[in-house]
Amino acid sequence: MSNVILRGRTFYLKRRVPKRYASVESRPVLWESLKTDSRSVALGKAEAVWAGYIEGWEARLAGRDGDAEARFRAARDLAHMRGFSFVSAAQVAERPLQEMLARVEATQRSDGSTDTELAVGVLGGAEEPQLRLSDLVDRVEAISAHDNRFKSGQQMRLWRNPRKRAVKNLMAAIGGDRSVVSIGPAEARQHRKWWRDRIAAEGQTSQTANKDFHYLSGMLSRFYDDIGHPDRLCCAKVERGIHLVNPVW
Repeated sequence: MSNVILRGRTFYLKRRVPKRYASVESRPVLWESLKTDSRSVALGKAEAVWAGYIEGWEARLAGRDGDAEARFRAARDLAHMRGFSFVSAAQVAERPLQEMLARVEATQRSDGSTDTELAVGVLGGAEEPQLRLSDLVDRVEAISAHDNRFKSGQQMRLWRNPRKRAVKNLMAAIGGDRSVVSIGPAEARQHRKWWRDRIAAEGQTSQTANKDFHYLSGMLSRFYDDIGHPDRLCCAKVERGIHLVNPVW
């Protein structure tokens, strides 16, 4: 491979940066040490190193040009590429000092400046996607398109309607539409109380409430899994863990 060059006793990867990435990579030509004096080892490393750069540049483009969810995924991907778990800024502040310093150091360029795009991912500065509850069913339907690809129109209505009803009931319980990421244990408790009161007043069975909790848990899990936000999966687990058993009062 002509892109693997020996300089002194070390092989380097030398490749021209594609024009597509000019906005996120200032170097016209990439020189990357492969940290070996063996040509065969260098050849084995070169493609993986180049693929890593492509992945990083794509993440940076998504972070600049994409919507809120794309930017969030980009920040997550950049953190993972540097070997760090993707957590919020508040959680970064609670990490051991050695890890905090390593995260800060990872954001520094060779000239001493800060790579702000990388910092968003490594230091937890990404803004959480602001999908509304009222849009959750449509979003999960899009995520689940492959799973539902063989369903008929009638089957899709049967898939969609109980999920819409579950979201509608949750919004009634918490007083209106909110962002999905704002739903946590407190809202889950409100939801459970709302159902307890409704069952007591209307004589419904707890089975209906438990179906709501089941559908909400599934949708929250799919959404958070899609955006790669494990820290928020606790919300789905809260809903999953709620059950009403007769009598409920």
